[in-house]
Amino acid sequence: MSAAADTLAPLRTAAVAPASPETWRKVALALGTLFRVTEHEVAIFRLRDDALSFLVPEKLGSMGTIPLSAATTSVAARTALTKRGELLNNFMTTKHISFFEGIKLGESSKLPIHKLMTLPILKDGKVVGVVQISRKAAPDAQVVDFTPADLLTLTQAAVLLAPLF
Repeated sequence: MSAAADTLAPLRTAAVAPASPETWRKVALALGTLFRVTEHEVAIFRLRDDALSFLVPEKLGSMGTIPLSAATTSVAARTALTKRGELLNNFMTTKHISFFEGIKLGESSKLPIHKLMTLPILKDGKVVGVVQISRKAAPDAQVVDFTPADLLTLTQAAVLLAPLF
């Protein structure tokens, strides 16, 4: 069994769709541990009515949605539309919606995103959500890149997350 499956296996039995906010928090913590990031560097979106809404971080769920029509400026919307994962190891230069980055969640949320891994969550071949793992740091910091192996691990994790939708 892969590292992702080992890390998220306890959540499979505890998760009943639709998952509770506490379940999503546990998922964010597990993904944070898996990728060595904080829970504030994990984002999970639900796709409903052609818009993405935050499940994690929970606080961002009440701040609005991201329409799929924003795919030219939203990495999450582009991910949902293309059904493709991406490694964005130069995220600071990527055109993206920065509104949500400005909302204070914790100490790490004050920092800009340097690296981003994004992946659609598929259920029965349809996009039901998007999962993103970021690495935040001071603007001039050296930050470890995400690797293709990391994206593969996230793909395995997304398979485990799909039943929560």
